[in-house]
Amino acid sequence: MRTYREDEAALRAFAAEIARRAGLEEPRIRDLLLAVGELAGNTLVHTSGPGTFALWATDDEIICQIQDSGWIKDPQAGTTCPDPAAPGGGRGLWVVHQLFDRVEMHTGQIGRAHV
Repeated sequence: MRTYREDEAALRAFAAEIARRAGLEEPRIRDLLLAVGELAGNTLVHTSGPGTFALWATDDEIICQIQDSGWIKDPQAGTTCPDPAAPGGGRGLWVVHQLFDRVEMHTGQIGRAHV
C-alpha cells in the first residue's frame, strides 16, 4: 500500500513494478497505468487530502484499490460515454471503466470513495 498526493509518476512506477512481478503483460500494464493516473488525478482535483493505493495479485486476477476522501454522488459515474463536445472534465471514470475488467465504486458515510 502506498499513500500519495502529488507524485503520480512514482505511484505509476510502483504499480508497474507490482504488475510486472505478478506477470501482467505489457499492454495490460499500460492500461493499468493509464487508469491509475486517472484515478490519482481525481484525488488531486477533487480532494484536499492524500489518497491510498493498493495493488495485489491472486492466482487469476490483479486487484487495484484507490481510496481517498472524495464523495461520488452518482453510483453509476463513468458507466456511460460522456458527450465528446461537452466542456469540462468528467471523462476519467469512463476511461477507467473502459480499461478495467471490473470497476466498483463505494462512497462511505464520511465521504471515503473506493474505486
